[in-house]
Amino acid sequence: FVVLDTVAQRLWLVRDPFGIKPLYFTRSASSFWFASEISALVDAGVTSRTIDPQGLYDFLHSARVDHRAESMVQGVNQLLPGQIASLDLDAGPSTALDVRTYWRPPTEREDRPFAEVVTDLGHHFRRSVQSHLRSDVAVGAALSGGIDSSAILCSMREELGPDAKIHAFSYLAEDPRYDEEQWIDMAAERAGAVVHKIRIQADQLREEASDLIRSQGEPFGSTSIFAQRCVFRSAHDAGVTVLLDGQGADELFGGYRGYLAGSFADLVRSGRLVKAAQLAAKVARRPDVSIGRRELARVAAKLLPGAAADALLKRAGLGPFPTWLDQTWFLNHGVSGLSTPSTLGLDDALVSAFASTSLPSLL
Repeated sequence: FVVLDTVAQRLWLVRDPFGIKPLYFTRSASSFWFASEISALVDAGVTSRTIDPQGLYDFLHSARVDHRAESMVQGVNQLLPGQIASLDLDAGPSTALDVRTYWRPPTEREDRPFAEVVTDLGHHFRRSVQSHLRSDVAVGAALSGGIDSSAILCSMREELGPDAKIHAFSYLAEDPRYDEEQWIDMAAERAGAVVHKIRIQADQLREEASDLIRSQGEPFGSTSIFAQRCVFRSAHDAGVTVLLDGQGADELFGGYRGYLAGSFADLVRSGRLVKAAQLAAKVARRPDVSIGRRELARVAAKLLPGAAADALLKRAGLGPFPTWLDQTWFLNHGVSGLSTPSTLGLDDALVSAFASTSLPSLL
């Protein structure tokens, strides 16, 4: 939200702790503009369509987007999750913003009994669902069949009681390897929810690609965002305009495969070699996780000193400039590597994903 203090002549800009809602801004010598979408600033003619070289590199190299204060459009910045900023209007719009972070994810480790932590997590989770159910319109849920969205749906039933009508909206993949319909049906039956299912054909993506790109405003990591768009449209067509959506569980609890390298490296660094061997054996038995040359290089790089790690990653095709990137162009534009460095251990990786490199772009 934005507050204009007409007495103190100060403009306040605030973004929520997790980055659920965006807040972009740009400025000139005589004006300060803000909006919830980059396209509004471009359409107003207060910024150009010039690409930001660092943002372009981060996206092409590592699919990173929406992870830093600068946007993909040169001259357009964003307030980051958990930040508050103020602008002294008497000093003029070109004066520096006073930006502070009022919240960040806590990273201190606590030595507590596992059962106690589980109980606390359940309490906080139910409180979160309860608070997000506050609405004067119909409330539904996006249901993927995964643990997070299924837990949200069942908690909604507990909070709303047995008689409330709950609508769930789900995307079904055509490929049986990725079809989660059986899990969707199981969760919906348990929660007594009405399920609205959608399937998507390739020609739909072709027809809507331009609108999708325009509404996003910046590049996106995969076409899964189109499936979400269709799910939300299904909810809108059903008259449900508020959805509870499971985002952030993978970033909090290490649900993505990419966290395996950090976890393995942590075990080796701390001398827990038996645990490291057990983890490697479990991963090797999983049919959906392949351990190839690049994955091994990522693990080894986390255990080596800087120069050796860089050399290994370059040899594995994971260096700062793979052959398909024009190194000269980026170097000439002042780009030498990622704006946010790679993380070493699992804890760092989870905090980074939660605060910058994953969750904000999904939200």
